Amino acid sequence: MTATWSWPRRGTACDGILQGDSTEDLISDPRFKDVPIRTKNHRELEKEVTEALKGKTTAEWVDLMVRADIPCGPVNRVDELARDPHTAAREMITEVRHSKAGPSKW
Repeated sequence: MTATWSWPRRGTACDGILQGDSTEDLISDPRFKDVPIRTKNHRELEKEVTEALKGKTTAEWVDLMVRADIPCGPVNRVDELARDPHTAAREMITEVRHSKAGPSKW
């Protein structure tokens, strides 16, 4: 038996993200109607999704996904990681002292 996957139908968790957004047209786009065709057209799909992602901040996308009950989290740049509340709470960055270079945070 071969498993198949198709775009989420209306009324699913993804609905809240796709509704009224520039990504909504991707659902009906024949270039992306099923996995084999999406695989064949993955470069075009990547371009479409990359362009759509530019329309909102990371925080806005995370908020939409959380409200739609889609597990997610941001992928932080190094400068964002240093300011992330979770990083601070876990004390993941600490100051170390080097005998010649002095103190620095890692």
